Amino acid sequence: MKTGVHFLKVPKEYMSHFIRGYFDGDGYINYHRYFISFVGGSEVFMVSLRNEINNLGFETNFTMHDTYYRGIKVHKNAIRQRLA
Repeated sequence: MKTGVHFLKVPKEYMSHFIRGYFDGDGYINYHRYFISFVGGSEVFMVSLRNEINNLGFETNFTMHDTYYRGIKVHKNAIRQRLA
């Protein structure tokens, strides 16, 4: 069983606001490489966050590092496709 901080039960109508708030605290934009990323210390939480972002129609990927998880990278093509 995986341990770590679990994802909150957020009503669907507030999920985009929750994700935006999380991004404000633990996300960043790489303007030169055209992607946005979320970082966290709990694999359980980051997998759930990635799933929620995928449910919104964005394509993401997940990478694990020694002390953190770069849970989501949303590339410019995924953003363009979703916003078009």
